[in-house]
Amino acid sequence: MLISPSRGQTTYLSEDFEDGDISGWTEGQSGDWTVSTSTPITGSYSLKHNLSSTAAESYVSHALTSLNLASGTTTWKFNLKNGSWDPSGSNRFWAYLIANETNIGGSTVDGYAVGVNLTGTDDILTLWKVTDGAADGAVVTSSLDWGSSDLIGIEVTRNSSGTWELKFDSDGGFDNQTSAGTGSNTDYTTTSYFGLFYDFTSSRAGKLRMDDITVSQTAASNNTSVQFTSSSASVAESVGTYDITVSITNEDASNATTVELALTGGTASNGSDITTYSTQTLTFPANSSTNQTTTVTISDDSSLEGDGTLIFQLQNVSGGNSAEIGPTSQFTLTIQDNELIINEVHADPDATNGDANGDGTVSTADDEFVELVNNSGAGIDMSDWTVSDGVGVKHTFASGTTLKTGQGMVVFGGGTPTGTFGGSLTTTASSGSLSLNNSGDDVVVKNGSGTVMSSYTYGSEGGDNQSITRDPDLTGSFVKHSTANGANSALFSVGTKISGSAFVGIVTVTESDGSTQVTEGGSTDSYTIVLDAPPSSDATISVSPDAQTSVSPAFLTFTSSNYSTAQTVTVTAVDDGTVEGNHSSTISHTASSDDTNYNGLSMSAITATVVDNDAAGVTVTESGSGTAVTEGGSTDSYTVVLNSAPSSDVTVAVSVSGGEITASSSSLTFTSANYNTAQTVTVTAVDDSDYEGSHSATITHSASSSDSNYDGITVGSVTVTVTDNDLPEIIINEIHYNPNDDGNYPDTDYEFLELYNNENSSADISDYTFTAGITHTFASGSTIAAGGYLILAKNSASYSGSTQWMTGTLTNTGEKIELSSAAPEGTVIDSLTYGSSSPWATAANGDGSSLELINANLDNSFSASWKASSSSNGTPGAQNSVYESDTKPLIYNISRSPTVPAATEDAAVTVTVTDDGSLTAVMLGYSQNGGTQQEIAMTASGSSYAATLPTSGFADGDRISYTVTATDNSSQSSVSDTFGFFVGTTTVASLRQGDSNGEPLYKDYYARVEGVATVASGVFSTYLNVYLQDAGGAINVVDYSSTSTAVTQGNSYTAVGNVTHSNGNLWLVPDNASADITDNGVGTPPSPQVKSISGLLADAEASEGLLVTIENVSKGEGSDDWPASGNNGSLTITDDGGTSKLTLFIDSDTDADELTGPAYPVDLTGIFYQYDTSSPYDGRYQISPRASNDISRTQPTTAVTFATTTLSVQENDGSFEVTTSISNPSSVSATSVKIILKSGEASLISSDTSKTITFAAGSSESQSVQYTVVDDVVYTSSRTLQFVLRSVSGEYGASIAADSIVTVSFLDDEPPPGTVLQFAALAADVDEGAGSTTIAVSITEPSATEATTVEAILSGGTGSAADVGDYSTQSLTFSAGSSESQSLSLTVTDDENFEGDETVIFTLRNAAGGNSASVGNDSTFTLTIRENDQQTVVYFATTETTVVEGIDSTAVLTLGILNPGTAATTVDIKLKSGDASDMNSYIVQAVTFPAGSLDSLNIAIPITDDSEVEPGEIVVLALRNPSGGNAAAVGQDSCLTVTILDNDIYNIVINEIHYNPSSAQGSDDDFEFLELYNAGIKTAYPEMYFFHAGVQYVFTSSDSILPGGYMVLAYNGASYAGSREWTSDGLKNDGENIVIMNEGGIVIDSVSYGRSSPWPAAANGTGPSLELRNPFLDNSLPSNWLSSSIDSGTPGACNSQTSFPPTPFSMKSPSHLALLEITDETINDSLLFDWTVSVDPDSDAVTYDLALEGENFLLSFPAVTDTFQQVAHLDIYSAMDQSRLAHWRDTSEISLEWTVIASDREDSTLAENGPFELLVRENVLAAYEALPLPESFALYQNYPNPFNPSTTISYDLPQQAQVTLDIFDIMGKQIKTLVNQPQDAGFRTAVWDGTDNLGRQVSAGVYLYRIRAGEFSQTRKMLLLK
Repeated sequence: MLISPSRGQTTYLSEDFEDGDISGWTEGQSGDWTVSTSTPITGSYSLKHNLSSTAAESYVSHALTSLNLASGTTTWKFNLKNGSWDPSGSNRFWAYLIANETNIGGSTVDGYAVGVNLTGTDDILTLWKVTDGAADGAVVTSSLDWGSSDLIGIEVTRNSSGTWELKFDSDGGFDNQTSAGTGSNTDYTTTSYFGLFYDFTSSRAGKLRMDDITVSQTAASNNTSVQFTSSSASVAESVGTYDITVSITNEDASNATTVELALTGGTASNGSDITTYSTQTLTFPANSSTNQTTTVTISDDSSLEGDGTLIFQLQNVSGGNSAEIGPTSQFTLTIQDNELIINEVHADPDATNGDANGDGTVSTADDEFVELVNNSGAGIDMSDWTVSDGVGVKHTFASGTTLKTGQGMVVFGGGTPTGTFGGSLTTTASSGSLSLNNSGDDVVVKNGSGTVMSSYTYGSEGGDNQSITRDPDLTGSFVKHSTANGANSALFSVGTKISGSAFVGIVTVTESDGSTQVTEGGSTDSYTIVLDAPPSSDATISVSPDAQTSVSPAFLTFTSSNYSTAQTVTVTAVDDGTVEGNHSSTISHTASSDDTNYNGLSMSAITATVVDNDAAGVTVTESGSGTAVTEGGSTDSYTVVLNSAPSSDVTVAVSVSGGEITASSSSLTFTSANYNTAQTVTVTAVDDSDYEGSHSATITHSASSSDSNYDGITVGSVTVTVTDNDLPEIIINEIHYNPNDDGNYPDTDYEFLELYNNENSSADISDYTFTAGITHTFASGSTIAAGGYLILAKNSASYSGSTQWMTGTLTNTGEKIELSSAAPEGTVIDSLTYGSSSPWATAANGDGSSLELINANLDNSFSASWKASSSSNGTPGAQNSVYESDTKPLIYNISRSPTVPAATEDAAVTVTVTDDGSLTAVMLGYSQNGGTQQEIAMTASGSSYAATLPTSGFADGDRISYTVTATDNSSQSSVSDTFGFFVGTTTVASLRQGDSNGEPLYKDYYARVEGVATVASGVFSTYLNVYLQDAGGAINVVDYSSTSTAVTQGNSYTAVGNVTHSNGNLWLVPDNASADITDNGVGTPPSPQVKSISGLLADAEASEGLLVTIENVSKGEGSDDWPASGNNGSLTITDDGGTSKLTLFIDSDTDADELTGPAYPVDLTGIFYQYDTSSPYDGRYQISPRASNDISRTQPTTAVTFATTTLSVQENDGSFEVTTSISNPSSVSATSVKIILKSGEASLISSDTSKTITFAAGSSESQSVQYTVVDDVVYTSSRTLQFVLRSVSGEYGASIAADSIVTVSFLDDEPPPGTVLQFAALAADVDEGAGSTTIAVSITEPSATEATTVEAILSGGTGSAADVGDYSTQSLTFSAGSSESQSLSLTVTDDENFEGDETVIFTLRNAAGGNSASVGNDSTFTLTIRENDQQTVVYFATTETTVVEGIDSTAVLTLGILNPGTAATTVDIKLKSGDASDMNSYIVQAVTFPAGSLDSLNIAIPITDDSEVEPGEIVVLALRNPSGGNAAAVGQDSCLTVTILDNDIYNIVINEIHYNPSSAQGSDDDFEFLELYNAGIKTAYPEMYFFHAGVQYVFTSSDSILPGGYMVLAYNGASYAGSREWTSDGLKNDGENIVIMNEGGIVIDSVSYGRSSPWPAAANGTGPSLELRNPFLDNSLPSNWLSSSIDSGTPGACNSQTSFPPTPFSMKSPSHLALLEITDETINDSLLFDWTVSVDPDSDAVTYDLALEGENFLLSFPAVTDTFQQVAHLDIYSAMDQSRLAHWRDTSEISLEWTVIASDREDSTLAENGPFELLVRENVLAAYEALPLPESFALYQNYPNPFNPSTTISYDLPQQAQVTLDIFDIMGKQIKTLVNQPQDAGFRTAVWDGTDNLGRQVSAGVYLYRIRAGEFSQTRKMLLLK
């Protein structure tokens, strides 16, 4: 976007993406970028990378038209944010500020870019120059190390002279920018594009965002301008003064320029930190460009105060040439406090000599350091102080850290700092590292309050394999250390001054002549110690030498008087007689004093050189005349001793080469104490299996020591003679065990064995013996030449040169052959057992061939190593005929442990692999759930290999398959069979997947299942044959070999085994049932699933193995009878009269065969399984009961109940009866039930408390039992007994009915003991408005002579005394002899508050008088006061409403109220369920009804109009938290369901219609189809769409159409592969309307086809279909359809008659922003519009339509075939005037847009670089106002089309007319009237903004617009997009 081109500042790009799209941006690949609402940087949208799970490069760019960097100061601003990942060489990004081409990812792009890792991987924010797509030098490098999830606000400026400045805000935005510095480059000045480039791995795809982009330029001015030469600077407090410099540009030749420089702010104090500064006036003389300066004097105090800032501002400029202040109008001076000095920084340790921390290891991380020095006059408490870099805090000092005056502090990156470091304190970074950036970083020290106490920023000088240091120390500027004065080229001076001396200037140690050297037994040396300052208390220096020297004196005492007098320490070497060579001695010093500045002060140590007077040597002595050993036998030894004592331990390494021998020690250590004691080395021969003969080995020695005299000294070697004990490798190489009989000799005469010597030397086989097979012992002296053969024959005459074996023959069925040596006795030389059948070669069994070993290096005990000879009678004594010089590896013995690993454990796989050569790789390949194969290298141990499958990281049920691949040294490979298992515990359903033959898909996999046993062991067979059932299925667990494994029905078991099947029935076969089946204890037995036979057979595979019940089963017609006892039997059964049949198998191992045959119908329970004996296994299902009780007769259940539920008995009745009744009695057996006493006093009856009643078979007669009543003489109040029915038994599940309790009440026949007072009733109700009520109290047995009294108190309830007239305790009096009741009189309070019904409880107490008066059982009374006030109720007036997204901006909710009360009522409308984002993030809203108001409230809830295509959404709102009113409550209608229908659509097009196929295809209807095409850029999921007219088909959730893809709907889905089948009749042959709508009633597409002209008639029954020429054309027009050139059309493919649009082309002139001036002089001129050529791929002629558009204005021209068009100025002027272009004559100029469309009569292409803006300026006399009128009525195509959000419709009126211009939807419904009025003749336009007559936004889709003007009427179509 170009804004205000004529103003001083021009904005070339301003983009915040809040319009929700990326129009105007160009993507490298469409869809790589999007505008997203997902966690936007600011606002509601941000530009976001749009890919996932893919690695690639993406870019997006935007045109910057006519930007010239030399024309002024250009500023770029934008926010950039990465995801939760650190940038790297594979994940990097940069923004092109300017680029010469839109493809900013190309190899020819030039420009400037800012970002990270365009080159390198340091993650540093950098501004680069780019040439040919590659970094061409850094212009500015920042200190920002871009990290994870960083949001950075970036600002870059470039002035017209080429000076660049890079700024950044680490918190995003542009309010707190940090300048990274400036740089200069002017190589590129003009540009075309801005863009963002992203290089990413698959895990980082979609995780980069950009927002708030502006590109603007302030035009260079010719005015005089003054500004600071820089925006900031930092100086040390000790610098003294600093000059602030101001520059001038465009100085005036005759006028001076003045400007004020004022101090306006900062943290430093004016007058304290600097000499008092007042505003200064700077004067630039006329015609002078010399900079002007102001000096600031800085105070160097001794206070520890941290860094301070001063902010200076330029103001009040005057003079010059309209002088102004330039952009750098503010200057910040940072005064760095020099009390705590950052003295040295080590960011880039040298990889070889960089061991700064002295721990002996060079580490570029650990050896980084920051050196601080206390330069103040007091100690510094550094508790909780921090050291930070540009990223964050790297170290926090521990509490109590104190730095003394003058003392240094070194913070290392890590490691173990070792050394004195000049007395400086040392520590390591608490964060684990300093991570200082080699190319530049900030070092900031802050105190615990966050105040900067010292800071320094360095650049690339920090990255030269050395430190940077102040020179001189503390006060100088930073230089590279090796160049500092006194450094002597050292790379660092950690903890010390550059020279290596300590910072602490309190104690000085001075060596004479600069060093200390002493000689053992000879010269001494000395040094002095002196204090630089007097101690406040005596200071004692302790002198402590190591063992190499002695000193005198050992203590030095300094006082305040003698502190400056140097005291001498004399050093003497210890003459120890140890050979050490010249070595050193360390003398350390310790200070102690009551003066804290000296006490514990670190002091430099003295290193003295000690000249040795001794020599060194090592002596090796062999025993006897040499060293000799024997394999498996004798050992030998030698000794080693030092000639003299070493100064440090000497290690003599003992090294053995060749692997033939071992030494008892790999090293010998000699100390100064044991150096002269010889140490013994014992040598042992390695007892290998190689035949080598006598051979030798060598032992070498080397010495190492810190003693340089011994380090590397020459030590003699030892040669060892080894006697071999191994036997040669003699191979049984060929066997001829069954020769052909040639008729001359018996076939056995041609038997032979061939032995082969596989050694490199001759083999002695004297006395070797065959210990199996034949009988033969070789004579003494027998040998086989190296690589030679020896033939042993049954008859030596048969084979020349053979040896005849002694006795025996080779068996024709195979046998063992074994050859053993004589010594050691019985050692097996070779052994194998051959066979005569597979897998051994069968051709060697009597067909003439011998068995030949393929290669002697193979394992000949393995059958795969042998083949039958290709030569008759073999090849005795010669190379085998099947010999292969290089065989493939042999793989066998594969095993796995555990067989089925748990999800928490790995699986170990082992395998044996052999080869004739060597193996280069044995790989274990595996896949998880059929995914990508992973490979693991297996570890060798001999010929055994092992690897671990990492199954501990997998989940239960994951499927693992694996193979072993072996590759040998000749690149030959072998692959094993595939093995598989399921991890952890697997569901049975996972194992039931089958192939097309019904066999398990995972046959031979191992699995673990857990389920409940539905069949116990021993039920169906004597071997293990049980069923386990889990939640999803059941499996048959079988082990023929196990007869002792017990499985209990109903227990839970875990079983491990191999998955297979038998006759189609799924089996799990354990390897070892006792170990592989675990009893988990009692489980939850599954209830039998009740199924019909047809239901079972319909889903047989899923039901297989389940415990099921089939009800109402009868024997099928023609079925066998029930088997005799002891026999199996198969019957045919049915449950539906014979339609569905199933085999019932009676297993004689159960007791079901003992039944004589049930009385049908029966209910049958059993195991449903398959017994299909041939493939495919798809039938023969049957059911087997487990026992006879699995078969029960189908009959109503017998039920027993009490005949009555209550009885009343007088105590003196004597007895009573309890009667029971029965329903549905069994006709074959009796039913019994027990009556037992449940509650009450058993003493009331004398009978048993438990009695049994029996109903005879078939009897429905009631049965009774009698109980005797106990009549006592004691009065008791009413008592009850309760009896219940229990323990019913009988045939077919007899049960107890619901009425199974009888209550017996007992009335006492004795009088009560005395006067009893109690309430006459226990409760009563009264209305709140009744006013009063009474409660009666009764009396029994009153006294004839004495009155009786009782009190009634209020004892409880939900109410209170206030509810009954402030009730207080009342006393009632009963007169003597009176039995009349007395009453409590109560006042009922009628208030106005709604409280609900309330209770008040009264209790009688304190009965007195009468006949020992007491309160009876009925002592409490509950009075319920019924509420008479109305409660306020709030409710939804309607409980559901439907709105359409985009059409209804709100959902209007109506709330009603009942009984509002005298106070306002408030209630919350709260989101109960659904997505709050569908209602503009709605959560809760409080609404209030005014006091006393019955008016409903209408509440509008906003509806979110998103751009996603989605199903209807449901949001439920609920009323909550009512308050106020009269105890307000929520009514029954407290929830409202809002259904939000979507208004967004996919661009799905009806693309092909085959409505009347040719009869040659078959049935007409069967080959009908519709083809839909997705013309959008996203995959369409039309599950919420349906056909409103035409065919009937409702899209499902599984339906989708890829961008550019097709979906075929057919009358018969079988006619077209992959098609969907509609559910209605066929398409009409005479044409019909086909309409697709969404659930919101929005038309997605509509076509009304016809069978005759103008529709292509060939599609009507002759074979072709109707094809849309192009899916982007208006498919409602017949002219856009053709008959397919292919009979039957092209369903699911590109249409045969597709028409392609013209190729892209570009507009040329007038250029963008060109100016057209129309004046009296030019009114008759014309303007040339031209463009490049467009070509039609279909070779159609191309025409061009030129259009010129403005506000309410559209000027179009006749189509031309040329690539130019002349347009008269007068035409433009006339059209603008006729269109009533608002105020266009009152403005200096106005903007129009022009564009060109290329068309081939069918399709069109818009110029790709348009539209161009044309600025029109006019100055025309009134004579031209009488302009021509249109010649005829016309309605033009709207522009633009498609459109969003608005479009312009133009029309011509040649005369005045009544004009109506209406908009209709695709169904013909009028939705908007744009014009309805009389209009004068002229060129007219109207604009439609996409709203209806009510101002509501309409949905996307196709719309019609129609004009009526007088007799003229015309209609056109247009498309509104979203």
